[in-house]
Amino acid sequence: MIFKHYAIQQLSIFLFGVALLLGVLYLGYEKRNHLNEVTARQTLRIAVVVNPSVYWPESTGTKGFEFDLVERFAKSKGLKTHYQVVDTREQLLRAINLDTADIAMSGHTVMFNQKKPIGYASYLDKNHLDRSQTTLPIFPAIAQVLYHSTYLPQGSEINNIEQLQGLNITVAKGSPYSKLVEVWKQQWPEIKWHELEGHSIDLMKLLDEGLTDIVILPSTEVRINEVYFPDLDIAFDATDELPIVWELGIDRDSSLRISINNFILEMKNSGELNVMIERYFGHLDQGPYYVNPVRFEKLIKSRLTQYLPLFQKSAADNGLDWRLLAAISHQESHWRTNAISPTGVRGLMMLTRATAKDMGFDNRIKPENSIEGGARYLKSLKRRLSDEIVEPDRTWFTLASYNVGMGHVNDARKICEALEKNPNSWLDVMECLPLLSDPKWYKDTTYGKARGNEPVTYVQNIRQYYDLLKWHFGEELEIESNISKPQIEISVPSGL
Repeated sequence: MIFKHYAIQQLSIFLFGVALLLGVLYLGYEKRNHLNEVTARQTLRIAVVVNPSVYWPESTGTKGFEFDLVERFAKSKGLKTHYQVVDTREQLLRAINLDTADIAMSGHTVMFNQKKPIGYASYLDKNHLDRSQTTLPIFPAIAQVLYHSTYLPQGSEINNIEQLQGLNITVAKGSPYSKLVEVWKQQWPEIKWHELEGHSIDLMKLLDEGLTDIVILPSTEVRINEVYFPDLDIAFDATDELPIVWELGIDRDSSLRISINNFILEMKNSGELNVMIERYFGHLDQGPYYVNPVRFEKLIKSRLTQYLPLFQKSAADNGLDWRLLAAISHQESHWRTNAISPTGVRGLMMLTRATAKDMGFDNRIKPENSIEGGARYLKSLKRRLSDEIVEPDRTWFTLASYNVGMGHVNDARKICEALEKNPNSWLDVMECLPLLSDPKWYKDTTYGKARGNEPVTYVQNIRQYYDLLKWHFGEELEIESNISKPQIEISVPSGL
């Protein structure tokens, strides 16, 4: 009995010691929260897959909607950024769960496992490396099925999953769409699919060249790239609207995730997130701004090429991007030297007689005079804008002023102030410009009535022409962003 009592006593002491040790370890672990570790390191490590809407390196610097957003978050915390460029989604997940990265960004939608609590996602369900914590949605997207009608049997039409049977379906390796097609195949066994390592634009090129029948991509990537592939069609939406999120390691605490979520909420509530969305995606919506890229390519070859040296020289002399200047000229005259409007403006840049004279030219028809005059006028308009308007919005305000006059643009800015909108944001002013045709609003303006819809369409068209010219001739100069140059380190891991 005494021995039994002693044994129980010793066991109790041992268990108490174990519990005490575990408690100390637990408390120690809790103190090492994710946000504190990142702050102490002074660097936010980000694993990325290269995509135009996420992270897109160019000779003039990196851009991308998610890149700009995470740079803003890092700046708000006083952090540097370090990027790990990987090829697949599996490598992204392993980077965050093996603690070589703090955040993963892929631009793909997340299909949540409903058995998991909100804030957690699961893709392959093999082990903890295939799961992640997720932030609040930063942008919604839909999985879209694309096809090229030219390479399908004549009269073929695709508008549902069943019609995909027998066709070659390609998805990005490790994307959530692999899981989606697996589910389809359970009901339609003849569905064939394979994964390809590459970016969204690589898959669209593959489809455009007839090397696959179907690709599945997030709608954000489709919107950015579809203007370059006019022969590709959207067959149908494969999912409802799903969130694009950032992902963090499953075994880390939620402190960094909570901090990011608070930042995203602040961006949404302040309207800054909508401004960024408009900046990257606003001019891509089809509708009154839709540009026919096939016709545009033909005009580049038949008309623009002969004037390239003039655009390049005038742009260089006036500190402009020649492709932006050429995009304006296409909107104004379709690169026709003999163009003339009912109001009397003429030439490649459609200058009035008074404007041409103010810019130093009597003959506004000569191509060199028209282009140089337009460049000088654009430069002068940009200089006259309020210093409170920053890039890239400053360029869009300049274009609107070139079209409708700076007086009317300033009237629209005053209307914005009356409506408690931001008069220095193109996103807000493009909503106020159409009010210049409403007597309720224009009767109290300085310059009176104007067809305010026209400068909105004008600017959005030029933004698309500008994108097409950058695609055709390659990236050279970028309109400077109002976000300061980030402190970036980049590595490409080999062993993930």
